[in-house]
Amino acid sequence: ARAIIILSSTGSADQADADTLRTMLSLRSLYDNLQGHVIAEVRDIDNEPLVKLVGGPKVETLVSHDVIGRLMLMSVRQPGLAKVYEALLGFSGDEFYMEEWPEFVGRSFGDLFLCFPDAIPIGVFSSEGYLALRPEQSLEIREGDKIIVIAEDNDTYKPEEPIEIEADVPPEEMKQERKKEKILFCGWRRDIRDVLQQLDRIVQKGSEVHMMTHCVPLEKRTARLMEDGLDVDSLQNLALVHFHGNTSVRRKLEILPIETYSSCMIFADEAFESDTLHADSHSLATLLLIRDIQSTRTSSRVSTPPRVSISSTDMKAAVLARSITDLNHGVRCPIICEVLDPHTQKTISNNRHLSLTSDFCQTNKLIAQVLAMVAEDRTVNLLFDELLGNAGCNMAVVPSTRYAHEGEQISFWALAQRAQLFGELLVGYQMRNSIDKTVLNPPHKDKAYVWDRYDLAIIRGEVKVSRAQTDTVRNTVRGFVTLEQRTAIKDLGRDNFMSGGGMRGSMGYTS
Repeated sequence: ARAIIILSSTGSADQADADTLRTMLSLRSLYDNLQGHVIAEVRDIDNEPLVKLVGGPKVETLVSHDVIGRLMLMSVRQPGLAKVYEALLGFSGDEFYMEEWPEFVGRSFGDLFLCFPDAIPIGVFSSEGYLALRPEQSLEIREGDKIIVIAEDNDTYKPEEPIEIEADVPPEEMKQERKKEKILFCGWRRDIRDVLQQLDRIVQKGSEVHMMTHCVPLEKRTARLMEDGLDVDSLQNLALVHFHGNTSVRRKLEILPIETYSSCMIFADEAFESDTLHADSHSLATLLLIRDIQSTRTSSRVSTPPRVSISSTDMKAAVLARSITDLNHGVRCPIICEVLDPHTQKTISNNRHLSLTSDFCQTNKLIAQVLAMVAEDRTVNLLFDELLGNAGCNMAVVPSTRYAHEGEQISFWALAQRAQLFGELLVGYQMRNSIDKTVLNPPHKDKAYVWDRYDLAIIRGEVKVSRAQTDTVRNTVRGFVTLEQRTAIKDLGRDNFMSGGGMRGSMGYTS
């Protein structure tokens, strides 16, 4: 077989990962004759080191919940990013390809961009097995190096003679002052610990996360986080504020200071994991209610809207109409909503008003697409590890005013050259506040346009050089160290709980 995919079974995460591990052990007996590689889906990040240890160098792992949690966190902080990954994943549009081009040996990476009118070079995979995403422009291409591009297919692009492009001077960079954030979490994911830890690393000190769910009692949340390996006292920049209530019930949401939130994440609650339609209905009801409450609180109306059950058809229509017409002209905070069932996503995509209320992350579909791409080429897993990781490069969405003056007519290639001055790599664009799909690797890159209504998709961040086999061993060792640390935190939490320490580190509780 060219590749073997081990899909996670249903049930609890630990039981599913135990089934994956047993399958991996059975496959070990076939390794002498196995020509391809194995891609294994893991549900709990704590179990990944063991799967890698058993699988050895022929296994690639994908921690599905961890990937989706990181993607949702990145998307809510950069509206439009979910659409970028939706366009990038799968085989229907542009995707990653790598090929060796001997004619570029001795030339710098910065010279390549204008040589591929039908692709966008984004990195280099060296003959020694090292991967560099968005490398320095001065990086010299050596014999045996493969150039990583975003293209429609592996036979749709080829190098051509570059044309002269005048980039001129970009707008002056505007420094944005970092501010404290107040973020709302609706629902409780199994990997909520990992989301909180990553968020703590990127927000300003003094930021708050308000958490509301009815599935985990208030008095058990701190102990639950401790049991999962997170001591809330270890959070450096975040403070947690807990609320209890069903987020699909309006009177519960009205307790919250919804108009003050800088962003909101709506998770498919772990209590509904086995029933995707129920989970999606709950998430969409939460989304529509939040948008309606935001709209009524920020509008200048004197009258108070009637409180009608969310199941009312009239209420749903009123929520949609007001959340779009009023909110688009008022204060709007980014929302990312997790969707599990593909039928729900189809319904959303066919409803323009609903699509504009939030960014949506169809988690099960995205995981299936990543698994398929890694099965086709295991090197892709290195790319996703970096793009969705805590270090190295990542995808981002920025306003066009970062590179183009207001009303200026300029080509995509010229914008890309200006992006290089910022140490960034331009890969596509999307219309702002629109349901249109993100355009990656656009055609006619030399044609001038006015970009005022568009946001740009870029790759930015620190250059991180990765090597497949070395990183597998290093990450496995690091995984066991992290697992030991989390185990120590769990033991400490149990000791404190038994001695009456109970619920440390949470600011407030409201029922």
